[in-house]
Parts: sequence; structure tokens; C-alpha cells
Amino acid sequence: MRSSDGGRLRALRAVRPNPESSTTGLLATHALYQGAPDTNEARRAVERDVRIGGDDPRALLCQLRLTPKPWPPSAFLVPENVLDDFNEGRPLGGPCARALPPLQREQTEDGRHD
Repeated sequence: MRSSDGGRLRALRAVRPNPESSTTGLLATHALYQGAPDTNEARRAVERDVRIGGDDPRALLCQLRLTPKPWPPSAFLVPENVLDDFNEGRPLGGPCARALPPLQREQTEDGRHD
């Protein structure tokens, strides 16, 4: 996948839960297919470009939390309440069972937040 970044293109890693065992993953897959042309080639491109990261959306974001920064440009296809918990530093379970300070949004020179 590609993301626009002030006129520059950069690779964007998209990650979703496993659609075979997660309702969130199944819904994300459906939405991705709906946005792609109705061809076998487009479906293969979705499957190639969007990683499957496990069964549990909280576990996906826990893995990210445990990854040293800077994080690669990523889009995690997870429920909004799980993303809010991640952003606010709330416990996610497993190795991320303790709370952390909320994430600090980084402001770019033009005033945008990344």
C-alpha cells in the first residue's frame, strides 16, 4: 500500500487480525475487497499487501507497543475502542497488562500531527 506524505510516497504497512478467526479481521477484509477492483489480481494484491497479524486486535497493538520506536508507517485495522486504549496507554492484556502514559502526538513543522 502507498500513502501520500506531503507529495512524497512512502510504503505503508497495513495489518489486520486473521479473518478466519476474528470478526474484526473478516470485516476489514470485506472492506478492503470492496475498495478494490473486482478482479482476481486486485484480490491477490490485497492479500499480498495487507499482513495478517494474529487473532486478537489487542494483541496486534500490544506487539506494536513492545516494538522499539521509531515505528514503521503502519495502519492497524482494529476496532476504535481498542485503538483508543492503545493511544491512551491503557492495559491491552498479555505482556501489555500494565498501563503506560498516553502516546504523545508528534507535531510536524507545518502544524500537522503524525
